Amino acid sequence: ALMHYIMQSNQGNNLGKFLNLTTNGTDAENAFKQIFGKNYGEMEKELRNYVKQRSYNYSVITLKNKLEFEAEMTTTPLKEAEANAYLGDLLYHTHEYTNAEVYLQKALTLDAEQSMANTSLGLVKMRQNKFDEAKKYLQKAIAGNRRNHFAHYNYAYVLSRESMDESGWVTGYPTETAEIMRKSLLEAININPNFTESYELLAFINLVNNENLDQAISLMNKALQ
Repeated sequence: ALMHYIMQSNQGNNLGKFLNLTTNGTDAENAFKQIFGKNYGEMEKELRNYVKQRSYNYSVITLKNKLEFEAEMTTTPLKEAEANAYLGDLLYHTHEYTNAEVYLQKALTLDAEQSMANTSLGLVKMRQNKFDEAKKYLQKAIAGNRRNHFAHYNYAYVLSRESMDESGWVTGYPTETAEIMRKSLLEAININPNFTESYELLAFINLVNNENLDQAISLMNKALQ
């Protein structure tokens, strides 16, 4: 309904402008007000009135030239190591940890530096409470791809879980461990500033250790944005 309203009110061009602003880092709500000249609440009010009409316009567009589409699709085959890594990662995310480990080990047998397989296998080992192994795999994941923000984040995540009891309670992190986690999370944020979990975990570390609480609040506000 919102898209229909925007298009029929001749604001379709604003969609592209809005996406350009948000892609370039402008906060979505500010970009929306800047482009559409109203805030979310004002737009919602207009939209509700539009929907209540129960009668809507439509447009007929005659194109000057016939649309042409690619007749064939091009594909790039996955290497066997990559295919096993994707299968293992999928099984990890469906909580089939034993089966996930089989595929991830296959991937690493074929390519020991495969960053995705090392990351996912590290998380499998964490679920098995094998933290020393988990950390080794995540260190390999980072070494295999320094730009893998997910590996940096999960290395810190495994360290955070290692100090928790079975119920997920933690009273504090050792100073050295906290610094390692912070360094890894700041690297993850530098690589991908839109990955919310990095801000959340960094704020949690500060909260647990009762340090830099103003920064923790700032981090959580960033995560909420």
